[in-house]
Amino acid sequence: MKAKFQSKGLSYILKFSLEDFARIAEPNSPNADFDEEMEKVRDSIDKINLNESKKGSSSHKKQVLNIEKKKEYMRDEGTLKFILLQGPEDDDQALLDEYVTSIKLWRYLQSKYRKPSKLAAEQYPKDLNDFEFTPGLTIRDAWNKLKDLRRKIVVTNLLL
Repeated sequence: MKAKFQSKGLSYILKFSLEDFARIAEPNSPNADFDEEMEKVRDSIDKINLNESKKGSSSHKKQVLNIEKKKEYMRDEGTLKFILLQGPEDDDQALLDEYVTSIKLWRYLQSKYRKPSKLAAEQYPKDLNDFEFTPGLTIRDAWNKLKDLRRKIVVTNLLL
């Protein structure tokens, strides 16, 4: 899945938040004080309270974002969410409402789907015990298959 993100140029979304990717300056920096447009932006940001707490004030630092980078990030994040939700079960489609950012959605889906299924975990020891050498199989291939089954048993025991 990561290869698909990299091929589309979307892997940066899993590494950076919108604020980290599109931040251009802090409103309180010395350069921002001399820019009139920055002053207008700062005033409009002061009026907005995105994260209302019980006290009614935001605990986040004010940040100024590059509009083009923000637009690019939002477009790419939508594409990433679309790609993420093509494969999972129908129950996972509702996760878009619960996990606002792609990073959180990606981490949740990773934790859910990295776990092996219990049916597969039960099947590996049976396959190992019932293994039979077939005439078309070389000794090396048979040994590699046995090692692979043993590795799968160890991994599933650790994860379950």
